[in-house]
Amino acid sequence: MEQLRRLGKALGNGALAGKLAHNDAVRDALLAVVHERLQAVDGAQQAELRSLREKSRWWRDLRRGARGVGLPEPTRWGEVARLYRQATVSVCAGDLGRGVDLMRQALAAERAARKAVPTQVVLPAGTDPQRSEPAAMVDVKDGEGCTPTQAPGTLALADRIENVSTTQDAAARLPNTGQGKVWWGEVAEGEEEAEATGPSPGSKRLLEPAARADLQRRPDGVAPEVASPVRAVRTEVAPELSPRQPAHAELAETQPARARRQPKR
Repeated sequence: MEQLRRLGKALGNGALAGKLAHNDAVRDALLAVVHERLQAVDGAQQAELRSLREKSRWWRDLRRGARGVGLPEPTRWGEVARLYRQATVSVCAGDLGRGVDLMRQALAAERAARKAVPTQVVLPAGTDPQRSEPAAMVDVKDGEGCTPTQAPGTLALADRIENVSTTQDAAARLPNTGQGKVWWGEVAEGEEEAEATGPSPGSKRLLEPAARADLQRRPDGVAPEVASPVRAVRTEVAPELSPRQPAHAELAETQPARARRQPKR
C-alpha cells in the first residue's frame, strides 16, 4: 500500500488508475512466470526421485567413477522453491520491485541446481529457464507497486517442493523399480560370503597347519603356490632294438638257413 500512496501523489488520480491497470497486468505476468518455473522445478525434482528408485541402472557406473554420474539429490530444489515462494508473496502484496529481485535470485539458483544434476538423471525436455529475463521483469523498477492479490495454487506448489525430504541416505529403503536384482543385496551378500568362507575350495593356497605356520614366517605374507596333484599313469616302454639287428631280424630267424642263402651265379 505504501507504493500506491507514493504513486498516487506523483501521478494524480487519473494517471494513477492507468498506471495501476498497467502494473496489475505486469503482476499477473510475473505470477504466471513464477508458476511456470515452479512446475519445471517440480518436474526436475520428480526426475531425481525416479532416479533414486531406479538405482540399479546407474549404481555400478557410480562405483566405477564414471564421469558425471552421481547421487541424485531431490532436496536440492527446496531452496529454489523457497525463493520463488518469497517472490510470489512479494508480488501478491503489491511490491513488484522486491518480487522481481527475488525472481532473479530464484532463476540463478535454478540454473545452478540444474547444472549440479547427475548425468544419469533425465530431466524433462524444454524446461530450462531462458538466458534472458522474461519480458515482464525487464521494465519493473524498484518501488513499483500494484494492487494486492492472491495466488494459492502457486504457493501450494512451492510448499510441496520444499517439503520433499528424500535423500540418497534413504536410497536403500526405497523400492527398486529398475531391472535386475537389488544392488545393495548383491554387494552385501558377496562381501559376507567372502569373509565367512575365506578362499574358495579351488584355490591353490595351502590351508594345512604347517602351511599356515610357514605363511606366518614368510616376510612377504604370501602363501606359496603348489601345483595341483597329477594322477599317475602306467606306461609300457617297448624294448629298443640293437643297432646291428635289422627291424626284420625276428622274422629272419624263423626262416630256414638255405632260404637265407642266395645262390651264387
